[in-house]
Amino acid sequence: MLVARLLGDNKLEALPPLMRAEVTAVSEHGIAIRGIQAHGRGGLKARVTWAPQTWWAFILTEHAIDRYESENPLEALCDERDAITSIGRFPRRR
Repeated sequence: MLVARLLGDNKLEALPPLMRAEVTAVSEHGIAIRGIQAHGRGGLKARVTWAPQTWWAFILTEHAIDRYESENPLEALCDERDAITSIGRFPRRR
């Protein structure tokens, strides 16, 4: 089982680990990692809830800095992805 971890500057985990991690997308700007996170309630015998989670790891390169200098890169990339994936789709009926 693969586990993804995000470590902070102090070498401690910044987020709960992502269990059963798998890379689902790779682009020139980063990768998407999907898995399951465990969330405990704080006690030794407290129940643990498991929730699906996806992380987007943005790769900070000089090209990325030049391209996204004045905007939020995550919003811009999501807008681009939505525009590409919506081509050819019909509106859903409500």
